[in-house]
Amino acid sequence: MFPLNVPNMIKTARLAKKLTTSEAANMVASSKRSWEAWESGTRPMPGAKLMLFMRLLADDEQIVMLFSYENEVPRPVDSLVETSFIGVEPLSKGRWLSKSIAVNPFTGRPYVHVAEFAEAENEKALKTLKGWKGVVERAVENFRLAAGE
Repeated sequence: MFPLNVPNMIKTARLAKKLTTSEAANMVASSKRSWEAWESGTRPMPGAKLMLFMRLLADDEQIVMLFSYENEVPRPVDSLVETSFIGVEPLSKGRWLSKSIAVNPFTGRPYVHVAEFAEAENEKALKTLKGWKGVVERAVENFRLAAGE
C-alpha cells in the first residue's frame, strides 16, 4: 500500500470545490489556522475530521474519493480531480492503481502520486475514473489540435 498524502488530498479536494481554507475548516468545525496547518503538512489532520471532510465531498462529481475498509470502517485512500489525473491501471485481481500529479507540501515540487485501491469498495469511483482522460492524453489531443491534425 502506498503512503497517504493527506495534505495533498485535502488541498486537491478543497481547490476542486473552489472552497477557501476558512470554508473548508468550517465544514469540519475547525479554525482556518488549523486547516492551513493540516494542508501544509505542519500538523497531522485528526482522522475523524479527515473522514468527515471526505464523506461530505464523496458524492461530488468533480472529485473522486477512494476508500478502503478495515473492519467495516472506511479509511480515505485518495482524492482525485480530472485536471491532475494521469490514469488508472489494474494491479491484480480486484486491485487498481490510480496515478495523479501532486505537489509535495514541503518542497513544492511536483511528483506522480500513486494510490492502490480495491475495485469492490470503489466501483462507482472506478467507473468515473475510467471515463476521464488523463493529463497526458489531453496534452496530446491539444498538441494535435494546435498542429492542425
